Amino acid sequence: MIARILEIGIIILVVACTAGVAVRAEDTTPVPTVTPSEIVITDDIQPYFGPLGPGSPLYGLKIALENLDEAFTFNASEKVIKQMEHAELRIAEIKGLLLMNKSVEAEGALDAYFEKMNFTAVDLSRIPSSNTGIAHAYEQHVVHEMVLWDLIQKYPNSTKLWRAYNHTLDLEEKFMEKSTIQIEKRIGQLNKITAKIVQIQERTGERSSTTTPTAPVTTDHGKGQEKQVEKDTAAAPVTTQTTAPASVDNSGNDYDKGKEKNGKGPK
Repeated sequence: MIARILEIGIIILVVACTAGVAVRAEDTTPVPTVTPSEIVITDDIQPYFGPLGPGSPLYGLKIALENLDEAFTFNASEKVIKQMEHAELRIAEIKGLLLMNKSVEAEGALDAYFEKMNFTAVDLSRIPSSNTGIAHAYEQHVVHEMVLWDLIQKYPNSTKLWRAYNHTLDLEEKFMEKSTIQIEKRIGQLNKITAKIVQIQERTGERSSTTTPTAPVTTDHGKGQEKQVEKDTAAAPVTTQTTAPASVDNSGNDYDKGKEKNGKGPK
């Protein structure tokens, strides 16, 4: 009987030791890490279907409280981050309203989005170049651009969608000057934008000498600036230019004065 107990004990001990070795072997297995150049930016903005959208009597109060929150944020980088969070709420409202075929209310959300872009442009100008604090805000802004471009494919005659999209292109240039990350965008299937962070680096001065964008192309900005938009299926990058409806009129927006912005495709 004692021998039988000893035998069972030895078996249990051997199993325990074997399991421990297996656990140790598993723990020491290297875990693959994702480098910054592999961070893919996706549209994770869910449509807003709540009661406090444009058309609600409390919508103005909702916007006022957001603006008050920004006004009492005295750090310029933190203020831009909050502005991108609030701009994301406008994008969610726009998506939800268009899905419900409420185009009039969607234009109200687009007007609020324009206003937020103007405030953000002013506050970005106060931030030193190569600021590490606004990288996530820049990433969010590119998501907004992707969403607006996708909506334009569904509603190509919406002048306010085009104007909002053109706003994102202008503001993206300011983010590029201020942020430490570099984002690459491509036009894929169904004319859809995909984007990823291709480089994260500490930069000094206006631009880093180590930045090496792949296959630059000149956009239709007319400014000679180089962007990184490529066709997924093409061997060499191409300039993508989309013509907006002829009826687009941006004259009512101070941010667009003196510029011909209509119909710019993704950069």
